[in-house]
Amino acid sequence: MPELPDNCYTFSVAELAEIKETYQLLLADKQHIIDSLKNERDISDGIWLFY
Repeated sequence: MPELPDNCYTFSVAELAEIKETYQLLLADKQHIIDSLKNERDISDGIWLFY
């Protein structure tokens, strides 16, 4: 195996699987937050219509 520069990292297959799982969970959380904010904005827009 060639020598890697100091700023390179190596990961095992298990570590990569864990990183992928964590990344997917973060994406799901991000989407949930975005959806929640959209819902809140929609609700507040509706409240303004009837205010």
